[in-house]
Amino acid sequence: MKRALYKFFGALFLLLIILYAIPIPSTGQDVEGLSLPESKFIEVCGLKVHYVEKPGEGNLLLLHGFGASTFSWRYLLESDLRVRVVAFDRPGFGLTERKNPKELPCNPYSPEGAAELTLELMDKLGMEKATLVGHSAGAGIAILVAIKAPERVEKLVLVSPA
Repeated sequence: MKRALYKFFGALFLLLIILYAIPIPSTGQDVEGLSLPESKFIEVCGLKVHYVEKPGEGNLLLLHGFGASTFSWRYLLESDLRVRVVAFDRPGFGLTERKNPKELPCNPYSPEGAAELTLELMDKLGMEKATLVGHSAGAGIAILVAIKAPERVEKLVLVSPA
């Protein structure tokens, strides 16, 4: 029994080493070819960030959860809201470019870096203040943004926060 366990964990360890050695390809190739007609891209924190925007008054910024993308917010984006709604693919998800964090001015894959990227995105999109809606892991980023820059957050809405 012990021998079988050693073999199992040895094989698992070897598999993890092999997986770690395989390089993760960048999505920077032709993601625009995969995007929807309403998709937009903007350079933020050294990354080409994918976002979808619906015009209106005020600002509603949507932060999706782990493993999700702007697709999570499709029904809200199609709704009859009269507010400006922006949903973006957080780094590592959807059509947002993936790069080695060592090549970037901030690490957008860390919670603190994701909050910085969100604030920079707000700057680039002309959002002085916004209502942040965070779902799951996106709720944690929304909270960090509110802690870092409370004057930039009009309201904070957490949907099933992780």
